Amino acid sequence: DASALAARCPLPTSPRSRIGVITVNDFFTKILHCQRGMFGDAVFELVDTEDNEKIEFGEFVQATCTYCMFEPPEVLKFCFYIFDKDKNGYIDQDELTMFIEQLHQEKLQGNLASALESLDYNQDGKFEFHEFKQMHKQFPQVLYPAFRLQQIMMDNICGSTWWNTKKNRLAVEKELAIEKDIKERKEQARKLEVARQKQIKKHMGALKYYLMPHKRSKYDEMYPPAKPMRR
Repeated sequence: DASALAARCPLPTSPRSRIGVITVNDFFTKILHCQRGMFGDAVFELVDTEDNEKIEFGEFVQATCTYCMFEPPEVLKFCFYIFDKDKNGYIDQDELTMFIEQLHQEKLQGNLASALESLDYNQDGKFEFHEFKQMHKQFPQVLYPAFRLQQIMMDNICGSTWWNTKKNRLAVEKELAIEKDIKERKEQARKLEVARQKQIKKHMGALKYYLMPHKRSKYDEMYPPAKPMRR
């Protein structure tokens, strides 16, 4: 994917210098064609760039692939991570308002301001992640710029079709991996239960085991059903 990304979207470096580095400003103005902001800068915090104002190609690829491949729940987690400045699991009311203003790059007014005023904070004025998700469900316009930035990145770097194909393929791979894991756990559980029943049969005796199956449950405490190990 990195090589495909490089071929489809070469960095706008100088033909003479070719130093393999661009400025963050060039990333937004010459590649994304949008205004640079706090949230855009935070995308590069995902990959811990060495220079806050310059991007190497590897950092460009890593940051772009990471953010463009985010599904909506992951975008929400990323937003909350940014807003939670102290990384203590909640956002203060004033902190949330300040960061959303930076996200929208303007003073909150109109419907957006009304939406924030109607939010139901805890008595201590703290906003936890489950409330953050509820806020997005009720007022999607509040975090719209975060999703818009992702769409802009997808449109201007390889194109939305290319990214959506990658995301759909990844979703299928995840689904297959989940199905495989479930199947393996069921098979493991079946083998464990067969082994357990052998122990019970040995303890009860084969005749009693088959003729009085209702008494097998008495041995559950002695031979408790085993749980498959989580991967």
